[in-house]
Amino acid sequence: MWECAAIIAGALGAVALIAWCGVLLHPARPWDLKPVGEDAEYPPDPARWPDVAVLIPARNEADTIPASLPTVLWQDYPGRFHVFLVDDRSSDGTAEVALEVAEARSAGGRLTVVKGGPLPEGWVGKVWALQQGAAACGLKFAEFSPAGSDVASDKAYVTAASGATERPAKEGTGKDAVGESLGERRNIGKQLEGPPGATAVVGMEGSRPPADFAPEYLLLTDADIVHSADSLRRLVAESEAGRLALNSRTARLRCRSFAEKLLIPPFVFFFNLLYPMRRVEDPESRVAAAAGGCILLARSALEAIGSFRRIRDAIIDDISLAKAVKGVGMPIRLRMSRSDVRSIREYGTVGSVWKMVRRSAFAELRYSWLRLVAAELAMLVVFLVPPALTLLGIALPIVWSGSVETSVPKWWAMVYLVEGLLTWAAMHAAYLPAVAFYGLSQAWAVSLPLAGLMYAAMTADSALACFGRGRARGWR
Repeated sequence: MWECAAIIAGALGAVALIAWCGVLLHPARPWDLKPVGEDAEYPPDPARWPDVAVLIPARNEADTIPASLPTVLWQDYPGRFHVFLVDDRSSDGTAEVALEVAEARSAGGRLTVVKGGPLPEGWVGKVWALQQGAAACGLKFAEFSPAGSDVASDKAYVTAASGATERPAKEGTGKDAVGESLGERRNIGKQLEGPPGATAVVGMEGSRPPADFAPEYLLLTDADIVHSADSLRRLVAESEAGRLALNSRTARLRCRSFAEKLLIPPFVFFFNLLYPMRRVEDPESRVAAAAGGCILLARSALEAIGSFRRIRDAIIDDISLAKAVKGVGMPIRLRMSRSDVRSIREYGTVGSVWKMVRRSAFAELRYSWLRLVAAELAMLVVFLVPPALTLLGIALPIVWSGSVETSVPKWWAMVYLVEGLLTWAAMHAAYLPAVAFYGLSQAWAVSLPLAGLMYAAMTADSALACFGRGRARGWR
């Protein structure tokens, strides 16, 4: 029995070593967290700067908006842009805070707050908010939905997408200039009224863009994302130069607390292993991904996929959107951001990171219990086996030096020690770029086995949560 166990342990060590060597030798080099957007040469300015609509879905984000919204409102963008913040039934005064922030920064003329309607059946909260934001900036989904989609009868569409008629609400002065008073801008939005069966009302507050505003791009960003002053300018210039349908940045996540230092770099590392960025940009590869905190989406791409309705039930909406766009043959790009795009969301405890991962981990496995079992076994092998074999290789000679007798050859201890150290070294080497990216001490690379096992537990917990309540359909 001991001999069989010894052979199995050695075989698992060999599998783990091969796996980590495979990561290091992967042709797309996903472990190096590159390309980085800021490292690329600045693209040339386009001949004409297109109109851009910025969509910010927000639910109970009153605490983050004062820091993030001004960075969007005051973008150094040569063309015209307008911000549509979709308040998805917040209970903390998100809409009011947004309007006050815009007024305080003399940027009220660039902000429209869309009052989100009730969540329709079959939609995920964030995607529904994006759909309403797209309708608010003038996109008429019924005009370009795929044949046979029966858009007009879909209760999930806002009234503007269902053949709605516009009924202007009481307006202020009608000025669009930045800096007009908050009182002049309150309640100058439109109430959209549609036929029976459509969403009843979409209310808007703040300023509306110029009448001829026709966005060619939509910047999808989150309420916790802070942008550098030239973030939008660079994204648009890249998209125009490369004819990109989707151009995304992985926001630099906050990494200050102990929980963040332990779990955030592995989170980004694992994401890049699953979706190598060089493969995302390769038109010959089927790999597609985006980061929901910052996506510049061409209007033509949204038209090609039939609006956000295409991904209406996607918990992992950013990945689903990228797959939909690349699936119709349009070019996409994903790059890391070192400083231009940052998240200010705090994950001060292990529990807060756990909650974030728990929402979508099982969805990443397509709600498959078979994939779950395979993923859990794989994570146990690659994260638990290397340190376990290292400790076993050290402990066995000590045990054998006593009175314990075993039929296992004593050279197995050396095999375990060598396998464990080599595998751990390969793991360490693969993870070091992620640690360095976040400016942490190299000592943190030793913690990857612990973090990996914690993510395995989070994934299992995500599956159990879905088993208990069914697939999530609310905000994520």
